[in-house]
Amino acid sequence: MLINGHNIFKSYRVLIQMSVYSSSLYVDRPPEDVLCSLCLDVMKNPKQCINGHLFCEECINLALEKAKTCPVCKCDVTKENLGSNLFVRNVINKLEVKCEFISKEYEMDPCTWTGSLHARENHIANCEYQSVKCTNFGCDVIVQKRKLLSHLEICSMKDFVKQGKMFYTYPNGSTYDGNWIDDKRHGEGIYIHMDNGEQIYTYKGNFENDVFHGQGTWTDHKTNNSLIGEFKNGLRYKGKYTNNVDLHTFTGYFDENELYTGEGRLDIFDGRIITGIFTKGHFQGKKCYQHRS
Repeated sequence: MLINGHNIFKSYRVLIQMSVYSSSLYVDRPPEDVLCSLCLDVMKNPKQCINGHLFCEECINLALEKAKTCPVCKCDVTKENLGSNLFVRNVINKLEVKCEFISKEYEMDPCTWTGSLHARENHIANCEYQSVKCTNFGCDVIVQKRKLLSHLEICSMKDFVKQGKMFYTYPNGSTYDGNWIDDKRHGEGIYIHMDNGEQIYTYKGNFENDVFHGQGTWTDHKTNNSLIGEFKNGLRYKGKYTNNVDLHTFTGYFDENELYTGEGRLDIFDGRIITGIFTKGHFQGKKCYQHRS
């Protein structure tokens, strides 16, 4: 029956290929003990039945949609009673893997990095051997990331001046979609700031002389903290700031260090409301406490 299971899972590989670790990633051939009994690749998030038969979490979950039994020993299995195997997971995490930019596409100049599976994700996000598109508007040249700066020096579009409404991608992956005047962001636009391939924050609103200026909305993608209000010279000036980490909202003004200042109101998520004078982010002078009704 397991042979039939292998045949079934060949047709599902396109659905689960992002959820398993291909054996081709590894410097040395992985031991059979870390291979999934269904997809035959290195397991991702190993799960086991009560008799110890191991599978990728995605593979066994897919199998259980057809039958609530272990594909190997036929014991009763549900998603809820599957066990984790930390020992096997630790063995897998310690195996030496290669960078993905060593495939056929990059065979003329591959990345030679090797390391643990745990370190691989961070490496790939910063790998200088990955292909990137020239960041100059109108240039479609694709080069390795490590060669981008050299290309930018000789790019035929390097002197292009951005004007009007345009979409632009910065070298670090950040993007701006909006109005430009003489190569500077000016007017309405949306800026998404990226770091190592991850979205850090988004600003949607008005720009002046290439910085946030005027009405806008700023949102932090990690914390979901946000400010809806007015910005001056790239900094928060006044508005409603929602802090989901410290569990409050502040409505008022901000100083040059973007700290609460002047007359303001603090709404704490437990229902308390505090009004008064703030200096450098702290309460000063008389304070008024009340609870929402």
